Amino acid sequence: MRLYHTSIRYLDPGGSQVQIENPFVHHRNETLQGLGDPWLYGRAAKKVGSFLVGGRLGMTLPLGRTVEDPFVLGDMGIAHEHSQFGTGTVGLVAGADLSRELGRFHVELAALTLQTFYDNSHGYRAGDRYAVMLGIASHVGSKRLRLRTTVESVWETAETWSGVVHTDDGNVGRTDILAGLEATWQLNDRWRVGVSVKLPAYTHIEGGQLEALGFAGLTIGTSLQAFGGRGGEDEHGHSHAGHSHDGDHEDEHEH
Repeated sequence: MRLYHTSIRYLDPGGSQVQIENPFVHHRNETLQGLGDPWLYGRAAKKVGSFLVGGRLGMTLPLGRTVEDPFVLGDMGIAHEHSQFGTGTVGLVAGADLSRELGRFHVELAALTLQTFYDNSHGYRAGDRYAVMLGIASHVGSKRLRLRTTVESVWETAETWSGVVHTDDGNVGRTDILAGLEATWQLNDRWRVGVSVKLPAYTHIEGGQLEALGFAGLTIGTSLQAFGGRGGEDEHGHSHAGHSHDGDHEDEHEH
């Protein structure tokens, strides 16, 4: 589920607030909520010496609400929406991760990408996304509580509408570096619940986008063993890059 709350003020070159003609055509004070695009993917992992090597492959499902081309509607003087909840297309999800136990610490390096290959029914094509994450985790006390710190770098390419990149508004590309802290409680052998907080340490924005103040997350997870072999917390009880930032950057720009 996604929640957008935006507000806007129009300022003159001196910084004083002004009223403009037809202020509700473009941006407005509003709150929107709806379902985003869920992900469906599989993950495989294998022990290689002292390392655990994993990979994931899947797709995004176009269930989130999308909007008509806001640039065409804006040129016609018709009220329109820039924020949308999905992409309207099936996208590729692919990633790889590498982790190892170093004493009481679990160290992992992971990479993830989301690729969009075609326009949706409104002519919109989301930008491709790339992420690299370094995480360090350790159990606390009875090992039911697990703390994890992360540093993520996320890049996104420009969106297009009917093949055109609009430089005056929307997503023209961005780079974010996020610092995060997660806490996960292992409720029993199968179920776990976690909370996370991420704050931007560095942001480079192009075009008319929203700045991200931070992210908060709630995770409820379980494990299902489909093949033989011994499972365990080290192999299945932790999240990787892509788990913790699924969809983060669809929230913080205007499509």
